[in-house]
Amino acid sequence: MRRLLLVVLALSLLAAGCSGPAVPSPRSAIEDLGEKFQISLPRLTVDIDADGTPSILGISPAILSLVGVDTEAFKFPAETVARLSEANIQHIEIAVVDGGLRIWVNGEALPFVQTDQDSLQRAVQLMGALDVGPASTLERLLPVLTRLGLDVVLRFPAQPGAAQIPLTTVGEARQPDLTPLAEPASLVARFEVKYDEEGNPSVMGIDAGQAIGQVLSPELIQKLQAENIQTLEIRNKPDGLTIYINGEPLPTLKWDTELLGNATDLLTGYLPSDSALLPLLQAFLPTIDRADIDILVHLPLAPGREPLPAMMHE
Repeated sequence: MRRLLLVVLALSLLAAGCSGPAVPSPRSAIEDLGEKFQISLPRLTVDIDADGTPSILGISPAILSLVGVDTEAFKFPAETVARLSEANIQHIEIAVVDGGLRIWVNGEALPFVQTDQDSLQRAVQLMGALDVGPASTLERLLPVLTRLGLDVVLRFPAQPGAAQIPLTTVGEARQPDLTPLAEPASLVARFEVKYDEEGNPSVMGIDAGQAIGQVLSPELIQKLQAENIQTLEIRNKPDGLTIYINGEPLPTLKWDTELLGNATDLLTGYLPSDSALLPLLQAFLPTIDRADIDILVHLPLAPGREPLPAMMHE
């Protein structure tokens, strides 16, 4: 492990000496920390070759095999790289910004994730309950990762003869100026779903298993009960989508018409023309900001637990 850290540190210093200005650290995180912690790195560009092998400044992760690291985990599937190149997706940029995470594809902004420390902790709690991903590792790393000046670009092989698409400027446009729709919603849907101990859903006392198509396993119900997760709420509004646990928000997906349009163009170009998802995405994704949807899911109360207040958010 010590040798691995030395290799990573050496690569970071090399990148710092050959790159542009440091990425601004999230200011709000620094102010809220209480204990001084700030690391701002230069934008890190990772080049992915046609085989899916990444490299930084021409250095392949194969060098990490010298310290016993399995480098196969760093590779991208070659078929994914080929599909991205066919769609002329030259680069994907991910940056940690004040209060969230921003993503650009070919320099075009996509819907972004708005977070704070509390919502991230709730997300980790849910991941742990669902056995999704390395929740315990994320719980330790998130306080550090969310306070880094971090901007990573994944650069893919361009089509022959394709014009080079420029990257965003480091430090600029970190916070989007959203313009959500102000007109009345075209679709309004608000209802509550109740699950029993066996994972069967009902709406207004009527069995909704076939209509909803989502029966939870008793094992999953028990995992959620162990974390005292009593309600889940999905709230879609003109400016984004929020999921709540016991009335408290997880990280929010924020958007407006322009960002949704960029996401639609991206997926339309990436998906095969015969994909069954394509017509659905083209029909619904650009107009999801015109929907006012609130679904409140009630889960069975664990023995010995006191019921928590449950009500929909406006």
